[in-house]
Amino acid sequence: MTLYLSLALVLLVASAVQGVLGFGFGMVSMSFTVMLFPIQEAVPLVTGYALLVNAYLVYQLRHHIVRSGLRPIVLGGLVGIPIGVMLLKHMEEGLLLITLGAVMISHVFWSLRHADPSAIDSGRGWALFAGTCSGALGASLGTAGPPVVMYGSTKPWDKNQLRGTLQAFFLVCCCVQMTLYCFAELMTMKLLHYNLVLAPTVVVGGVFGLRVSRGLNQEAFRKLVLGGLFVLSLLFIRRGLIELGVL
Repeated sequence: MTLYLSLALVLLVASAVQGVLGFGFGMVSMSFTVMLFPIQEAVPLVTGYALLVNAYLVYQLRHHIVRSGLRPIVLGGLVGIPIGVMLLKHMEEGLLLITLGAVMISHVFWSLRHADPSAIDSGRGWALFAGTCSGALGASLGTAGPPVVMYGSTKPWDKNQLRGTLQAFFLVCCCVQMTLYCFAELMTMKLLHYNLVLAPTVVVGGVFGLRVSRGLNQEAFRKLVLGGLFVLSLLFIRRGLIELGVL
């Protein structure tokens, strides 16, 4: 029962963050789920929940999706996802945890720096590259957000267009990932059971996040989330080094 309650709380917070910011579900949920499950189980589990929350948010933001911007990152994602699944299945847990921590730290510093969009070429090549990286990271670590969020920040999209387009990308990736996880025997009946039992928690968090996003100081909230992710990323790197026998 303690495991169910802990996982439900994690999912509620992560889906609320996704509803407010338009991204962050995978990173926030993975930050805590790897404390409850081995990473090879945590990633498929989180992906199952991410599919649900992204499906709901895509429906809510469907009129804001920029299809011309979506297509190239989806194409890149389809290239990166099989690579990520292979890494998840065969890579040592210690290395995966260190990589997860490094990705999170990179995302935190990039976000706080407020990178100048004009300094990045936001053409089709960058879109394909961002999609490929996000696909690989999402499939192997459950954290697809950083590269495509960086890509989206270079586009002249308003808040809802950015959120809607990113949700659509994440939804496509989650569907492909779940299919490959089943073929690779990473998605088990035990994990599916958790997905089904706690699915309503994700919906509640997503609805709550969307509603509070209208009146919340999103910049302050974003910085609070980033601060928490930074602390957790250091813990993951330390745990990965312990798993590898370095510490």
